[in-house]
Amino acid sequence: VDLASILTARGVFPTFHVSLLRPYYASDDAVFPNRQIPPGFDLEGPREPEHEVDEILAHQWNGRTLKFLVKWATGDSSWINYQDAQHLIALDQYLIIRGVTDPKDLPKT
Repeated sequence: VDLASILTARGVFPTFHVSLLRPYYASDDAVFPNRQIPPGFDLEGPREPEHEVDEILAHQWNGRTLKFLVKWATGDSSWINYQDAQHLIALDQYLIIRGVTDPKDLPKT
């Protein structure tokens, strides 16, 4: 797992020796009543907003690069790379409609 760039910028080294790791034990509210616990640090950093995919409308090859025209739930459409589409259920449905099981077998038109 890669560390977020904000952590590496703060000098956090991406490798830890197992002897430095300790188990986490939750605080006991009876011993420490009304204690304010600061929120944890987001190790993943800021995320891009996720949008729901309605369907994949088309595909195109640009050399060895495969892109898909995605229709979003908002009604907009845009081209995305295969790497961004490979886990979409809509891609599985698109491949079934096209009669192929592997995206590499999609026609290069």
